Amino acid sequence: MATEHPHIFLRNMEEAAEFTTPRRGGDQNIPQRPRQAHSVKLRRQWAAIWAKARGQQESRTAVSMPARYGIYVEFEGAPGYDLITKSLEDRRSGIRLLSVYTVHPENAPEQEITRATVFVPTGKEEHFLRKINEFAQKETRKGNPKHATLMQSVEDMRLAVVESFWRDHLDLLPQGTNCAWCEIWLRGTEENAEQHFREIATHLGVEVQSRVLRFPERTVLLGKATREQLTSLIESSSDIAEFRRAKETAGFFLELENKDQTEWVNELHSRLSVNPNARVGVCVLDTGANNGHVLLAPVLADSDCHSVEADWGVNDHRGHGTLMCGVVAYGDLLNALQHNGPIVVGHCLES
Repeated sequence: MATEHPHIFLRNMEEAAEFTTPRRGGDQNIPQRPRQAHSVKLRRQWAAIWAKARGQQESRTAVSMPARYGIYVEFEGAPGYDLITKSLEDRRSGIRLLSVYTVHPENAPEQEITRATVFVPTGKEEHFLRKINEFAQKETRKGNPKHATLMQSVEDMRLAVVESFWRDHLDLLPQGTNCAWCEIWLRGTEENAEQHFREIATHLGVEVQSRVLRFPERTVLLGKATREQLTSLIESSSDIAEFRRAKETAGFFLELENKDQTEWVNELHSRLSVNPNARVGVCVLDTGANNGHVLLAPVLADSDCHSVEADWGVNDHRGHGTLMCGVVAYGDLLNALQHNGPIVVGHCLES
């Protein structure tokens, strides 16, 4: 590969430019809506949310299941427009903004929809309803409808479901009766809230590991649950912030005995297919490479290992270049080790 094509050098390509923000502070992309019609729509949706929530709570109470003291609401902005998420939160009233994320609609993938999940305590349902009514009936000193920016930014709102809390690929969400280890993110870091959640999880039959991670305003636990159990956790706990699929870490493989690591490597090698006539070569400029490794030998030939100074030798004298060659050849090796499908490498390496 080293002599088949000339190397490409990019010269005089830099260009200086002043940094500019993509949008000036205060500028908000908000749709204009018919005031009264939009108010009626939001009032109906808000009433439907609380009616459905009360029905769920009554059914859980009837069968002695734990019930939360509020509801989770998912707010959605219009495609291509902003959602004024900060105005959805009122901590003095216990109304908490839990998460904000974006999706792309299938019929318009170039546009972006912003969604926000908010917890509203029982007894505070009038808070947002009051803002809707004031938007419909009152004006500011400048003659604009009150809360116009917030109300016009809301396209729809609904009672939050499992997908509203799932901050991972949807295909990783447990389906049917299948259990999966999930990261359960709780709002806050209070130990009593964690303990209360553990009691709820035990009641619902959700296995939760004893170890815990604490971040600013978040507590993270690992729980093994089905989709139905995740739904029950949402309906039972007032402290859920989000769910994610728990991923296996590289530490599992790094901590194995050498003979066990060798078995995993040989298993992956048995699924490996390398194009012997690859016309794409990637040159890794680093500390050399040790290509004797069973996974590097097929993609990094001896003749493609070079050194700027002959006295340096082509071997890896610091251990970094070999690791980088592994990344360039296989990407995330963890994914390759965890799955049993074929591994196809269509390029070769130079060092």
